[in-house]
Amino acid sequence: MKRKDMIRLFWTIVGVMVIASMVLLSFSFGY
Repeated sequence: MKRKDMIRLFWTIVGVMVIASMVLLSFSFGY
């Protein structure tokens, strides 16, 4: 893999984790 592709993959994973944690927080505060 190229370095740019690795950086893009890393940021994609980070974004997914941030969105997932926000969803989990909204669910925990919603109930």
